[in-house]
Amino acid sequence: MSDRTATFERILAPEPGRTALLVVDMQRGFVEPGEAMEVPPARASVPVIRALVDLFRSRRLPVVFTAFVYSPDVPLLVGELHPEHKPAA
Repeated sequence: MSDRTATFERILAPEPGRTALLVVDMQRGFVEPGEAMEVPPARASVPVIRALVDLFRSRRLPVVFTAFVYSPDVPLLVGELHPEHKPAA
């Protein structure tokens, strides 16, 4: 193992009590074929994220998932969703 690789492994090693995995906006609408907000290249990230989630959970480290949730009742959101992204009535 090179010195550089060893340094990265040391710096990036999860530290219990100081490390959490934050998964941002990993939603089916982005990765499933035919979805309105589909991003085909994002599908390649699914197994990588799954492996990270499994690793963190096996080490009993926190895993946090975030998701964008739109509501017309939230006053801080300006504008409107594009019609194809609006929930069915």
